[in-house]
Amino acid sequence: QRLLQAQGFDVVPVVDGQAALEAMRARPVDLLVTDLVMPRLDGISLSRAVRESPANDGCYIIVFTGHGDEDKLVQAFEAGADDYLTKPVVRRELEARLRAARRVIGLQRELAREADMLRELNARLEVANRQLASAALTDSLTGLPNRRHVLERLRQEWSAAARHQRPFGVVFVDLDHFKKINDVRGHHAGDIVLERVSRVLRRVIRTE
Repeated sequence: QRLLQAQGFDVVPVVDGQAALEAMRARPVDLLVTDLVMPRLDGISLSRAVRESPANDGCYIIVFTGHGDEDKLVQAFEAGADDYLTKPVVRRELEARLRAARRVIGLQRELAREADMLRELNARLEVANRQLASAALTDSLTGLPNRRHVLERLRQEWSAAARHQRPFGVVFVDLDHFKKINDVRGHHAGDIVLERVSRVLRRVIRTE
């Protein structure tokens, strides 16, 4: 515990593997230092449980093992351990492994931040693409489908009508004396008329 604290880690000491798992469920950690042989829950089972927890999946795991425990060490790596130290632990070796663990943890955090940034950028891009697609087919003043959109819909409806041998109709709306409004009141007033008329049209026609 003193060595970990000297390396700048905030240490949560526990008495065995089960207590470690319960503590990590309550508060995810970046680094787990554990023995392989423990009561209630050994280091192999603990490593496996940690890897199965989404909150602690990125936790860096160092296991302590005694001489002659090669089989258990292999099982520990298969369960998700990242590094090991042979007991009795040499201080300088532990400090070196902790520095390596800190570098890995820092890289994982950086990757997580970049992944969050990418997700945010992708979300913004999707919104921008939808807005661009809508702007390409919508008149900015009235909010109604523009000429390009109308012509495309006419082609679709014409094709469907021809295929199913059924008629379809087109309603053409004209605003009486609209040119006079622009000439006398100005184009700003004409824009207001177009916006109000489009609002009426959207309100009275069916959604489809």
